[in-house]
Amino acid sequence: MIRLLIVDDEPTIRAGIRHSIPWADYGVQIVGDCGNGREALELLSRLAVDVALVDIVMPHLDGLELCERAREQFPALHLVIVSGHENFSYAQRALRLGIDDYLLKPVSAEQLIATIAALSEKLSVAKQSDVKQTLLRATGSASPTDGSSRIARIVVDYIESTYLSEPRLTEAAESAGITPNHLCRVLKRVFGSSFVSLVQSYRIEIAKVLLCESNLKIYEVADRAGFSDYRYFSRVFKRVTSISPIEYRNRPA
Repeated sequence: MIRLLIVDDEPTIRAGIRHSIPWADYGVQIVGDCGNGREALELLSRLAVDVALVDIVMPHLDGLELCERAREQFPALHLVIVSGHENFSYAQRALRLGIDDYLLKPVSAEQLIATIAALSEKLSVAKQSDVKQTLLRATGSASPTDGSSRIARIVVDYIESTYLSEPRLTEAAESAGITPNHLCRVLKRVFGSSFVSLVQSYRIEIAKVLLCESNLKIYEVADRAGFSDYRYFSRVFKRVTSISPIEYRNRPA
């Protein structure tokens, strides 16, 4: 789920954004709303927020000042200005701050949905990249200039692009320009595991993200992590993590 914060000094606008769109249908959770930038910074420090919709003209701390401070304190946060002011200097400053989008009021539900959907795609790509880096850090360490390291990265890239279907050792070896037997030896040396184990590890890392950041049912998590059999997924997950998928989701933060 994308975690969304609404920041606007007009209660009717906050209520309209919150209630006029069935956000859950689009994979979005409204984690809070507030009426000024000072309150927003306090909420951002307490809540896990992916995207903030921010008005510009607000008391105590205006939207652009909020965005500037948020950029420094929460660099992964995505920021969208929703303003009633078509002011070039505002837009110019927002551009310098690296704002993701600048929407003019009155903004339609379709505009908001399209904007959040685009950011959701960016976040998904970023999180999948994080999964890949986690796998590389957790399972192997060859020198970046080492030929084995290059092959390992090619194979992880291959798994990333095929984990939802059926990654094959022969195709992975072909993508790396080596024989399957040679690839098996490289994977054992770099990762200490087989090709099949590497695929399972990648899928489990994807499942962990989905369990923590979505309300998907366990069988839906299994499917989106590349497991066609829910029971098999549960067995593999418990073998790798020592707890069940449900226990992993419900564990203390």
